[in-house]
Amino acid sequence: MLTAEQAFIVEFIGAADPEEIIRERRDGLDWRKLLREMVRHRVFHVLYRHLGDFVPEAHRAVYEGYARKEKLLKTVRLRYLENLLRHGAERGWEMIVVKGFVLSRLIYGDLFTRDFNDVDVIVPGQDKAEICAYMTTQGFCERSLIGEDGKPCAEVPDEVREAIFRESVETPLVDSQYGLLFELKTAPWELIPFIKEFRANAVAWEFPNSGALSFNHEHTFIYACLNAWTNLESEYGIRHCCGYRDIYDLYGLIRQYAAVWDMDRMVRLCEQYDAGSRVATVVGFLQEIYGGFDDLAVRFAPFGTNRLLNWQIGILDRLFNADARNGEYRREYMRRLEEDSFINRIAPDHLYRLEPYGFQSKLEFPLKYQLVNFGIPYLKEHAVNSVYGFVRDGEGLHLLFTVPKEPRALKMCLSMLDTDCKTDVRYDEYEVMVDGDEVRTGDCGARAAILGDKGRRARLVVLTPNKSYNKTDKLYYHIVLQRKLWGSYRTLAKKYGAKLYQPNGNWLVYPGILTSDP
Repeated sequence: MLTAEQAFIVEFIGAADPEEIIRERRDGLDWRKLLREMVRHRVFHVLYRHLGDFVPEAHRAVYEGYARKEKLLKTVRLRYLENLLRHGAERGWEMIVVKGFVLSRLIYGDLFTRDFNDVDVIVPGQDKAEICAYMTTQGFCERSLIGEDGKPCAEVPDEVREAIFRESVETPLVDSQYGLLFELKTAPWELIPFIKEFRANAVAWEFPNSGALSFNHEHTFIYACLNAWTNLESEYGIRHCCGYRDIYDLYGLIRQYAAVWDMDRMVRLCEQYDAGSRVATVVGFLQEIYGGFDDLAVRFAPFGTNRLLNWQIGILDRLFNADARNGEYRREYMRRLEEDSFINRIAPDHLYRLEPYGFQSKLEFPLKYQLVNFGIPYLKEHAVNSVYGFVRDGEGLHLLFTVPKEPRALKMCLSMLDTDCKTDVRYDEYEVMVDGDEVRTGDCGARAAILGDKGRRARLVVLTPNKSYNKTDKLYYHIVLQRKLWGSYRTLAKKYGAKLYQPNGNWLVYPGILTSDP
């Protein structure tokens, strides 16, 4: 049941005379709750233009203050979009389709109130009419673009197209001078034809992260599986499988909602969208890693699985559930890499080998790939753009610590992903003694807790921006260690008041914050 404030927003948006709704409802509103709902559903600017003097005097300063804050944030976000589109134009990008934390963070300013079924399409200004016409004729836009017979309009009336542009410009999303951002209120699986149609020009696009467990029906489960499968098949392939967030959240999704799914309908939808083998692959992966899921596996078994991933599932299963010190696993893994055509489709820098106590990159690989491997899952999970450093030694321990300089750190993160882009990151290597206590590292003043056997030496890599640190900055870090070192972790956790985060049975990730002050 809607609250009074939610009902007010719904009536307001659909009203021919919004101010009449305000006059009728204002006395029964909790204006603090209304502000929260407006912000949560990202309709603050839509309503605030009409609220005006109707806001009670006691709350007016809060509303005006939030409006000023949003105006400032809008300017910053539009400047970022301007630079993004200009950069794309220089590189010959005809369209940019962006989805995920980057757009959420920089455009909406919030990761957690996004409508999960949005797909955001940014196109340069000169392409607006063509893209708009395509979207409307394919039925991917709002109801106002559907004809009276219920079918998509064959041609888009000028007044409708102008209304779309006008509405988009008035939202705090993108300026018409640089492009048009469609906020599509449609089921994402219906956009597959659109993605196929424009894939050649969609240089940068990403499906939503399946981390938000807001799915509640069969369509969204299939969509989440397609998202996970896309990551498994991506150029980062294997390295995403060991610790990336999507699979773990998909596991939680099934555990939470499987009891209410209509399995017959789910199978029919897989046939309709030709997604059966990909869903079956992801279900098989889940079954191997976490166990269970027998009912799902049986229903999707007739679809078969993707051949390319069958051997990866077995290898990763051993990583999570077996003793990796056995050289047989390493030999099998490398043999399959060499035999399978998969190795011909990705750069060798993305591949991994098994180490005696864990899964880590080849020591001779460029540093940036090691950073991307460990940084991106953490970055997506915690919504913190980060600068990374880590300990790499025979025990498989990795220490990452980051500086919360978000715009600059995002630039550095993207630079590490783009081999054509120079980065303004410097890194220093240190030989340190592992003594179970804190270690001072470099001129940035970071403090790191390195766990392990006393007296052993380890190499520490510290990344910093090419500028001096403010000694009052906080350093974010997390430690990845194995089961046999949990006792040491508990000592550290007790010392810093940390909470246990355990994404799977064999690895433990410790997020925390240390000040850089001595």
